[in-house]
Amino acid sequence: MPIAISRPTPNSVALLAPAHPQVYPHIERHAQALRAESPSVIVLSIHPSTYEPIAPHGISYSPVQAHMPTGMLGFLGLMASSFFALWKHRPALVEAIDPPCLIPAALYCKLTGASLLYFSMELYAALPSLRNKPLRRNLWLWLERAALAFCPRSKALTVCKSVADKLSVQWNGKPVGVVRNLPAARPLLTTAERSKLREVLRSRLGLGPTDLLLAYQGKIEEGRGLPLLLEWLRGQEHIHLVIWGYGPMDSWLREASRSMPNIHFEGAVPFAELMELGAGVDAGVVYIEPISESYRLSLPGKLFEYIQNQIPVIASPLPEIRAVVEHYRVGEVCATLNSQGLNDALMRLQCGIKEYHYSQGLSIAAQELHWERESNILRHAVRELIQSNKTFAL
Repeated sequence: MPIAISRPTPNSVALLAPAHPQVYPHIERHAQALRAESPSVIVLSIHPSTYEPIAPHGISYSPVQAHMPTGMLGFLGLMASSFFALWKHRPALVEAIDPPCLIPAALYCKLTGASLLYFSMELYAALPSLRNKPLRRNLWLWLERAALAFCPRSKALTVCKSVADKLSVQWNGKPVGVVRNLPAARPLLTTAERSKLREVLRSRLGLGPTDLLLAYQGKIEEGRGLPLLLEWLRGQEHIHLVIWGYGPMDSWLREASRSMPNIHFEGAVPFAELMELGAGVDAGVVYIEPISESYRLSLPGKLFEYIQNQIPVIASPLPEIRAVVEHYRVGEVCATLNSQGLNDALMRLQCGIKEYHYSQGLSIAAQELHWERESNILRHAVRELIQSNKTFAL
C-alpha cells in the first residue's frame, strides 16, 4: 500500500528523462502522447533553463539539471534532484525513462500513491560502459528490479521484443510491452523534391554527380562501426560519408575528415534539420557492433529515421535490425561483421539503388513505421494506469 504522505495533483503527468529533449526527440514524442491522455504534462529533463521547446499546448518543461552528470556521485545527485522535482510538481502519473529516473520516480510514487510508467531505452546494466564493472552492473540490475517491485502500481515498456523478453526475465516475470523509437510520419517526396534536396546537399559537400553519398546520424562512440567504415572508405574516392552527430569520438572523427576528402563531419544538428538534410543522401548506415548484449539486441531509431526519409540502409547482422531490413526489403544486411561483409553489402546496395529495388519496401515501411501509430501502445498503457488509480481523477 502507498504511504500517501502527500497526495498528488489530480489529472497531472510528469515525464522524467535523463537527457536533453533537443538531442533526444523521443522525449518530445512521448510528451505529446502523454498530453493526448492528460490535460497537464510537465517534462522534467536535463537541459539549461534557457531551452525553449516548441511544444503543443499543455506541455511545460522544467530542468532537473543543466548538464548530464558523470560518475556515480553525479548520478546520485541527478536522482536526488529528480525526486525533489517530482515532489515539487506532484504529478499523479510519472513516466520515467531509464534507471537513473526510475529510482526517484518509484520512491515518489510509493510515497504519494501516484502511478508509474517505466520506459527502458535499452538493457541498461548491459551497456558497454559497464562491461568491466561487475559491481556497478549488478547494482543497477538490483536497483531496477527493486524499484519496480517497490512500486506495484506500475507498467513497463521498452524499445523492442528482444529487450522486452530479457527485461521480463530480469524482473521476475513482469510483463514488458514494446514501443519502438519511431519518428513522426513524413510526407512522401516527389522525384523532383528529392532531386532538389540531393542537389543542394551535394553542392554543400562538394560532391560530383556520380558520387555515392552515405549518411551516419547519431552518437559517435565505440560500437557504431565508424572505424571499420572509415578504413573501408580509404581509396574509395567516389563513395562519400556525411556524419551528423556527437559523442566521445568527435575529435578522432574531425581529424579523420581532414585527411580523407570523402568524409564529411558536420557535428550535431537539431532533429528537424537532420531529417531535412537526410532526405538528400543515397543511403543510411546502421552498423551497430555487438560489443555488449544491449548493443546486440538494439533497434536504433536511426533505422526508422532513414526509412521515413525513403532512404535505403546498409545494416549490421544483428537480430532486431536484420528483422526489419529483411522484412520490408529496405536495404542490405552485411553477412559478416568485417570489411569483406561491408564491402559485399555496399556493392549489392549500389546495384539495388540503380535498379530501384528498395522503393516499394521503403514506401510500405514508411506508411507503417511511424510514431502516430506506435504511440497508441504508449497511450493505452497510460489510460490503463489512469483508470486503475483513483487518485488521478478529481
